[in-house]
Amino acid sequence: MTLTDLRQRHPTLVYESVDVSRDGEDVVLTFRYTLLPDKHFTTTTTLHGLGPALTDENMPIVKNMAFHLGVVEALSYWKLACPAVIDVQAGHLSGEQSAFWDALLHKGLSEFFFINKIDGWQEGFVSWKSAESSSDSILDTGAHSRKSLLPIGGGKDSMVSLEVLREAQLECVTLSINQTPQVAELLKTAAFGDTVHVTRVLDPQFAELNAAGYLNGHTPFSAMAAFLSVIVAYLGNFSQVVLSNEWSANEGNTIFMGQVINHQYSKSLEFELAFREYCRHSLSTSIEYFSLLRPWHELQIAQMFSHFPEYFPKFLSCNRGQKSGHWCGECPKCLFAALILSPFLNPETLQRIFGQDVLNKTTLLPIFEELTGLVEVKSLECVGTREESRMAIAMAMEKWYSQNPPALFQHAAKHFGDEFDSLRAQAPAFLDGWQEPNALPPEFADAVRELQRKYAST
Repeated sequence: MTLTDLRQRHPTLVYESVDVSRDGEDVVLTFRYTLLPDKHFTTTTTLHGLGPALTDENMPIVKNMAFHLGVVEALSYWKLACPAVIDVQAGHLSGEQSAFWDALLHKGLSEFFFINKIDGWQEGFVSWKSAESSSDSILDTGAHSRKSLLPIGGGKDSMVSLEVLREAQLECVTLSINQTPQVAELLKTAAFGDTVHVTRVLDPQFAELNAAGYLNGHTPFSAMAAFLSVIVAYLGNFSQVVLSNEWSANEGNTIFMGQVINHQYSKSLEFELAFREYCRHSLSTSIEYFSLLRPWHELQIAQMFSHFPEYFPKFLSCNRGQKSGHWCGECPKCLFAALILSPFLNPETLQRIFGQDVLNKTTLLPIFEELTGLVEVKSLECVGTREESRMAIAMAMEKWYSQNPPALFQHAAKHFGDEFDSLRAQAPAFLDGWQEPNALPPEFADAVRELQRKYAST
């Protein structure tokens, strides 16, 4: 089916309802959607262990938060056919709120438009409707404990955040969504604070519909996690949601139809600031949402992470390897992780982490060229900037590989070897850098700077 066929067949996506209920020790959020006229979907999210915190008194606040989470969940179903109208019947969206969602759809799904060659920015491509306002939104305005909620994805970044908080003796509880055995082992190794588990189940019809010609592609997972984490923070009595997104996430992957395509838009500073404003006016005036690692690039985080070898056997950034618990060694995430760790870890340690010599795999040359800027489109994954990839190679070549460079580094030397001296000269200032603006509260900024002072020169 063509895009025109799909839009004619399904003119509207309806966000029908949201239900919040207690099931023993758990809180269950149920969202229902219909892709008119005949495709019905349900998303179910279970917040384990938070049932006792849900009361008749706070139910209106939780239901308001859940309603807004349901809007971002709607994007997963909208992308199937790109209907011209999103009809939000589960609640009311103001004009200002609708503008936020319109921006998230166009920027958070920019990669989806790029991959499917869709001009999603044309006037009238999609419009928002919602139920009439019946009452003002019920915000969370109460005081919360000083504890922080720290989402954990299983990679190096969130573990560096955890160590920042541990070093500063700032209390936190970790949050894992659809926790894998690998993440469970990582948290066991960390042994810092309690953990809240959330299970999120999308409607199982996706595979069948994609096989029938409906569209597929990237949706802004981190935006969903932002709304979800505020609900968990409210029920758990936390005053901060502490992310581990870095400055590198601000760099786009390519330009398409005059628009910046950024796989990591919902990890970017732009989204963070927009969500903070949305949260303050629509969800909670008491819960602060910010990224602890925003002042740093990925290369700086890799340097910090290299000082915590207890995590080397357990961390995993590879999306393909989530089910098996092992790095696949074939994807952009694997190669980028190997690149930015290569200046700080000796070749033997690097090979033990990945279970293979990733930097010698010539099959990865196309991905290598995407990561280093030798081709126009940067890999559509959560990877760092092209500049820091090149800087990591220049640093590693001097430290470990001057005599016998791996195949991918030999390829790099042919194309930008004349930049190596300049990149190495810039590296100390780059690693000691502090990017602004950021949204860090003073005590958290101090904690990040303290870890930087402790490890940046080693």
